[in-house]
Amino acid sequence: MIDLAYNLFAPIGAAIIWSAVIYKLRDLRKDPHNLALRALCAALTFPALAYTLAAPWISVRVDDALGIPNVATLLIYGSDVVHTAFAQLLLLAWTHPHGQVWARFRWRVLAVGLALAGMATLFLMASVPEERPTTFNEVYATTPYATEFLVVFYVTFGASMAALGQLCWRYAGMVGRLWLRRGLRLVAVGTGFGLGYCVCEMIYISARLAGENPRAWNIAALLIAGAGAPVLCAGLTLPAWGPQLSTTFAWLHSYHSYRKLRPLWLALYRAVPEIALVPPTSLAADRLPIRDLGFRLYRRVIEIRDGRLALRPYFSPQVTVATRRLARAAGLRGDELEATVEAAGLKAALRVKARGSTVTTLTLADDGDQSHSPAGGSLSEESAWLVRVAQAFRHSPVVVAVAALTEADTALQDQGDDHVEASSQPRRPEPVRRLARRYENLGRIRQLDPEQDYHQIYRSLVLVDFRSRWDALIGLQFAFYRTFGSPPIAQVLDESGELIHRYLKRGVDTALLMYELIDHGFHHPRGRQVVRRLNRIHQPHHIDNADYLYVLGALLFAPIRWLERYGWRPLCCHERAAAYIFYRELGRRMGIKDIPPSYEAFEAVFDAYERDHFADSEAGRRLMRASREAFVGYFPAVLAPFAGAYTDALLDERLREAVGVSRPPLLVRISLHLILTARARILGVMPFRREPVKSDQDKYGFPIGEVYPSGYEISQLGPLEIRDVR
Repeated sequence: MIDLAYNLFAPIGAAIIWSAVIYKLRDLRKDPHNLALRALCAALTFPALAYTLAAPWISVRVDDALGIPNVATLLIYGSDVVHTAFAQLLLLAWTHPHGQVWARFRWRVLAVGLALAGMATLFLMASVPEERPTTFNEVYATTPYATEFLVVFYVTFGASMAALGQLCWRYAGMVGRLWLRRGLRLVAVGTGFGLGYCVCEMIYISARLAGENPRAWNIAALLIAGAGAPVLCAGLTLPAWGPQLSTTFAWLHSYHSYRKLRPLWLALYRAVPEIALVPPTSLAADRLPIRDLGFRLYRRVIEIRDGRLALRPYFSPQVTVATRRLARAAGLRGDELEATVEAAGLKAALRVKARGSTVTTLTLADDGDQSHSPAGGSLSEESAWLVRVAQAFRHSPVVVAVAALTEADTALQDQGDDHVEASSQPRRPEPVRRLARRYENLGRIRQLDPEQDYHQIYRSLVLVDFRSRWDALIGLQFAFYRTFGSPPIAQVLDESGELIHRYLKRGVDTALLMYELIDHGFHHPRGRQVVRRLNRIHQPHHIDNADYLYVLGALLFAPIRWLERYGWRPLCCHERAAAYIFYRELGRRMGIKDIPPSYEAFEAVFDAYERDHFADSEAGRRLMRASREAFVGYFPAVLAPFAGAYTDALLDERLREAVGVSRPPLLVRISLHLILTARARILGVMPFRREPVKSDQDKYGFPIGEVYPSGYEISQLGPLEIRDVR
């Protein structure tokens, strides 16, 4: 097996290194007096020779030709020692003036010469008659003089590797050339492999002399040597071919930027054709390798900037404000946020210019935000910035949302314009109108006052935009799960027995109570009845105010956080404020005290409670086991076999520890995140289709009929033994 490995990999390594030698000899012919080139060629030639002789079918023939058994082993080890000497000479030539190199190298030449002489003498004195091209160390490790020969080699080679590595690492921090610095550090890493090889072999020889035969150390040494030699050779040649690699990467980066900018540039060209020096070619021609890439990229960047300047009269500050708010709500920050704002402004300006109408105006106040201009003026910085803008222009759901809102507002303006004939207004395609309707509810929400219209805003959020069972309802389910992590709350829920014996009814009842209240509000008779029912259900239990406050916070923050992560659009500040006021009012009507004065303050109290109170409890474990089965039913049929693992993946680490759920595999967590993210992205660009409510059994998007096939009254919701007192 070892012979096969040597016969296979040694010629491959030799061919690679000889190729590097031939490549550098071409440079040496042009500059024969260059000391660094001469040292580099020598430093590569000797390992190439060693790899060549390492192939058994070559080493055996060399031994036969010279008439000395195993002499190829002496040549291989001698080549390795000489290689380290020339590598040190190369390092000195890179880092010192020519006049100082030989003065510093003389003593190294002397040490290497003495080591080679000692190795040759000991080898010739040893009795090694049997050819062992690949197992010389194993067979002759305890043979007199052969042992000393091996020890001299490993000590010399290891010391040379250590000295070379130390010098490379020291000088790497001093040199100014990037690729020379990287090459020195790579050589230093390679010397670490060489030193490890020597250490393993010395341990092996010591063990053999002690009567043991630990072959694992010998095999480890061979593996380390095989890995280290390419690293060393790569480090030695990196200063020569590294700059070409930089040039290649720069060209690929420019080509990538050139292609990514095409959709944005083409959209601007169609609106303002005079910006282009050369008209656009086909997409296939644009993808072919092209000459003068730097000039073409420069022209594309300049023409995009010219197009933006031409569209300045059509830019709307209100579009900028709307985009910035939506982007912040979506969690965008820094350049990503600014690129999204720029892309939305460009898209809106292009549509306004195409209509030939006035600047689009959204119903938002201008907060004075200014357009972003990236720092620096280099082509690379400009192209990198515009690539961000181009990607947002094509793919950002925030840009799509703002464009749809703009369409909706413009449609309203067109309908109210008495001075323009209806027949002269261009009819928008049906998909665009449906997409605009998906976001028009958000536009109405932004015109409302969260303090006064909190119920209308929150109802619209839950029952219109996020009516699907995988949106707000899942968030409500998570709010329920979070209460299992608090031992006192879990104890109350566990003692009632509702979740253990009637978990489906308990879950549906909780959802119905909350959705009835969200649907009708606090002033409607059904809303007042829900509040009375909630107070009646909780009256028999002695619950601490902090626990009550936490449950209220769970109802508020769990659905909001779910929607912010996996909802099809970002939430706006109006919606978060309205949700807070809604639950603040619910808490007030249930007698909960010390409700924090703002959304942010309440969120801080909520998170602090979890940090301080979440703990493992038997009640929490029982509740989680009982509820898990019901939650599995929410998954699509295609995911049913993996529903249990996916359910666990939806829980955060703190909650999993509190309810005794093991952490699911990484693949499960990643795949679920990708599925839900893809769903959100797809829904964000799909036209809105409002599903009709066929009966009271499906009015809230979850299976009411499975528990109440004949309908329900609010007095029926909750534990069976608790009835409202009329």
